[in-house]
Amino acid sequence: RSRAAARKRLILEGDLGALVTGQLPSSVRPGADRAPDVAAGSLFDHVVESSGLRDELTAEERAAFRARFVSRMVLETKPAPGEGAVTSQRYLQSAQSALEIEKPVVTQALARSLNEANLGFKAKMRSWMVDESQANFHSRLGRAPLPQGMEEKLRATREKEKKAPAGAGEPLPASFDARQKWPQCAEVIGRIHNQ
Repeated sequence: RSRAAARKRLILEGDLGALVTGQLPSSVRPGADRAPDVAAGSLFDHVVESSGLRDELTAEERAAFRARFVSRMVLETKPAPGEGAVTSQRYLQSAQSALEIEKPVVTQALARSLNEANLGFKAKMRSWMVDESQANFHSRLGRAPLPQGMEEKLRATREKEKKAPAGAGEPLPASFDARQKWPQCAEVIGRIHNQ
């Protein structure tokens, strides 16, 4: 535990959205004279250079991350039919979100940092991981995010269950037949399927 705490975290491990502020130079902001992909690419380059993130990414990792970021920005900042140009606030929010969800899951620098910390396992960067973003990774975990507020309700329920003494609920019956408990479903419950 102390080795993990002592390991210096990489910039990539933090919230990359925090690197995008309202203090961006005009050269990286969208405008009528700039194509959306060019503006997004300039913004990405600015953030990578000004934050020191460039040192944590190989050229291949940076190119893949940049392509994902630009694609997401073009998609998210495209005005709806009848809507005017995207506002600066919406552009910044989209950039913050896109940087965070399109960042790589693993990089060579992260694998090296973990291995140098001697945490009891070895991390290895594989070639296919270059194209693996946080969004792709989380979509494969098998659990959808909980609706807002649900996490707190679940936590409270778990705490309540922990505090209840063992066997505090209803006692278990001596026998149980689901066909008797739910007679309207007795035919389906009692059917013996071909196994």
